[in-house]
Amino acid sequence: MQGAAPRAGAWATLIAASALLGSADEAASGTARDTLFAPPFECGSQLPEQWLESVRAAVARGEIVDPATQVIPPIRPGPPRRGTGAMRSLSPEHVFAFEDTNQILLSDFSNGQLIALMVSAANELMATHGDLYDFIGYWLNFTPHHTVGWAFYLTLENDVTGIGRELLNNRAAYGVGGENLEGFIMVWNINRAGIEPGDGPEAEGTRTTLGHEFEHRFAMYLPDLLDGRRMQGYGGFGCYDAGHPNPAVDSQGSALGIGEWVGSSPAVLQASYPDFYLFNSDTGGLYSYTELYLMGYVSPTEMDAGNSELRYMDEWDCVVSDYYGPISSFSSADVIDAAGPRVPDSEEEDKHYRTGWIMLHRPGDPPDSTELAKAVAIHEQQQIDWYLSTLGRGTMDNSLFDEPTSAAPTFDSPSESLLFSAWPNPGREGTQARFTLVEPARVELQVYDVRGRVVRTLVDGIRGAGDHVVTWHGLDDSGARVSSGTYFLKFSNGSEVRTERVTRIR
Repeated sequence: MQGAAPRAGAWATLIAASALLGSADEAASGTARDTLFAPPFECGSQLPEQWLESVRAAVARGEIVDPATQVIPPIRPGPPRRGTGAMRSLSPEHVFAFEDTNQILLSDFSNGQLIALMVSAANELMATHGDLYDFIGYWLNFTPHHTVGWAFYLTLENDVTGIGRELLNNRAAYGVGGENLEGFIMVWNINRAGIEPGDGPEAEGTRTTLGHEFEHRFAMYLPDLLDGRRMQGYGGFGCYDAGHPNPAVDSQGSALGIGEWVGSSPAVLQASYPDFYLFNSDTGGLYSYTELYLMGYVSPTEMDAGNSELRYMDEWDCVVSDYYGPISSFSSADVIDAAGPRVPDSEEEDKHYRTGWIMLHRPGDPPDSTELAKAVAIHEQQQIDWYLSTLGRGTMDNSLFDEPTSAAPTFDSPSESLLFSAWPNPGREGTQARFTLVEPARVELQVYDVRGRVVRTLVDGIRGAGDHVVTWHGLDDSGARVSSGTYFLKFSNGSEVRTERVTRIR
């Protein structure tokens, strides 16, 4: 998708503007309820203090035990650098099943009870696999009693200044073990309408939802600029809550909801509220250059050079209509003046992250093979989207562990004497497989998917001594274009085998 902005599809409404339905007091107390998937769809993310108050209120009502007093299971420490820099091939074993034993999610649960269940599942995952994760994400394989937005992000830690957030570490307050977790992402029932794998138009909602929620880790919690221009929403129809950008800001679109205004006098949103969740037209990915600065991927200079537009509707009052008023611009200097410089900066920030994914299920109803395969496909696409949306500078590793799994394709160990390589990787147009033979040999070169199935046979026959180049154009044996994701090129000359993992991007 890099280099082109997808249309504002119908599923772009999946992560619409407001947070929870109900009053702010209800949201803070943990008693807020929202309707099941009635449009507009909401992002249920709240400010960190609101989530903590939900837990405290649940403790006071006797719904949960104070998490700070709970015994946390032993958790194996993770490596000093959490992110691996990898985009891994995944299998069903990379989804951790956890039973909602007391069927909390089928009851009229409070936010505090929901958080307590998520924490229990997270601690069990880390007790099993170690303190390996920056984030833990959650699916359900059933319809809960209600939801908190279409999806939400819950902050556990912020160790970055200059992004409008206070430094905090709430892991102990929630009873979360380990030293690495920064946040939780909940996406609810994987079987509901609108949750689709892949990279086609039907999957835009899923991809922007995940991009939106992960981005809440860093963006766009900014204070007003020094001249009073408001970066965050401030309530009212058509305006975000304080955890989301103000739609008066124009940054060429983003998954978080920074709009793309077109023209002036009038300036028109590319799509009507709340359908302006777009891939950014400057980057072709989920994030704008402004967001990439806040996320630690670009410097202030790169932010300003990359944005073709960064402007503000000066007198806009959140009414969804053409805008004829004055328009001003702003830059990284204005953001830094208001929020301070980002620390760590783009040179020092760790750009590689890892997420462990959990699927919550009812007693006696673990996720089936179809649900696990769908989750795996979504997680592999999210790895690709993160890489592209961060300009190839960052990775998201959605694997649970480092060891190969039985469901992944297995081949003979490669010989170091055999010259074989694949380039470019990731690739969009064509991936070139290069190999060298010291003497004529029968060569077999095949493409496998992550389940070990042959996708395409590129070579099957005698080839002479010397250098050879074979290009895979991303087609299967029927001539159809394969979806984005991870594939394996397996080369064999009869006596030696070599395998290269490659990523296809559409």
